[in-house]
Amino acid sequence: MIKGYITEKDSSTSIPFAYVVNKKSGVGTVTSDKGYFELKASTTDTILISCIGYIARKISTKDIIALPSYKIHQGIILFAKTYNLNTVMISPKELSQNQKNFYERFINVPAPPLTSPISALYYEYSKEGRERQKLIEIYKRELFFEKAERRLAYFFSAKKIDLSKFDERAFIMFCKITEDMVNYANDYDLYYKVSRCFDDYTGNADYR
Repeated sequence: MIKGYITEKDSSTSIPFAYVVNKKSGVGTVTSDKGYFELKASTTDTILISCIGYIARKISTKDIIALPSYKIHQGIILFAKTYNLNTVMISPKELSQNQKNFYERFINVPAPPLTSPISALYYEYSKEGRERQKLIEIYKRELFFEKAERRLAYFFSAKKIDLSKFDERAFIMFCKITEDMVNYANDYDLYYKVSRCFDDYTGNADYR
């Protein structure tokens, strides 16, 4: 069993929901909201760590085990990706197919045979059940933001918004855009709502 934290270069900013995968066994996990992970691995295995917006990193289990305790708490560092940009529209951030497969492999694992309502209740509130539910919620949230950003891409383009400096997800939450709106609203109604909301959002002190 290996464990540790995933952080940014400053060693104090944790990276939540990063993928930590044992390349040999294919078994993986997702870091907690504090960047913490635990994963079964042997000393000969290689661990792949990745997260949207960061450069993926491979590290041997042996190197992780060899880290002194203070280094483990400082974290295994991922470096943010940097881009050389002209004035261009940045496409919405989408989960890769590998990332979707990663989530679905854990979410779609069948529950163990449940012989009674008590065993069903135990599974739901066990550590395994809670972890599975957390993954389901994270995955649903990621898919929602992916669809919302894709539908709002035309609006952002028309407004000539530099998405490298604009938090799309904060804007979507500020506007209270729902899954029903993303799935069923026509382009005119959605554009009208976000246009009105954009004026309020850009006048908000937190945005400036």
